[in-house]
Amino acid sequence: MSNTVTVEIRNFAFHPARAEINPGDKVIWRNHDHMGHSALRQREPLFDTGVLLSGESSLPITFDAESDNEGFEYFCEPHPQMKGTVVSKSDK
Repeated sequence: MSNTVTVEIRNFAFHPARAEINPGDKVIWRNHDHMGHSALRQREPLFDTGVLLSGESSLPITFDAESDNEGFEYFCEPHPQMKGTVVSKSDK
C-alpha cells in the first residue's frame, strides 16, 4: 500500500528538506508562501510541479524506484537556492 507524503513550502524552504518515502509512495508539494514556487528535477526520475501559487498543491508524483544514497535532489525553478531531496527510507 502506498502512502502520500506532503512537502510544505514555507519561508523559501521545503519542509521537510529531506522527504523519506518507500518505493511506490507519492509526494505532494503545498505552497504556503505568498510567492510562486515549484519542485523541479531535471534528471531521472524527471518531475516538475510547475509554479504553485500561494495556497496551491501539486498533483501527486509517484516514486517507483529506490533512491541511491544521495536521493532524488530537486530545486525551485524560480528560486534555485531552494533545494530538497526525496530519499528512500532504507537509505537513511
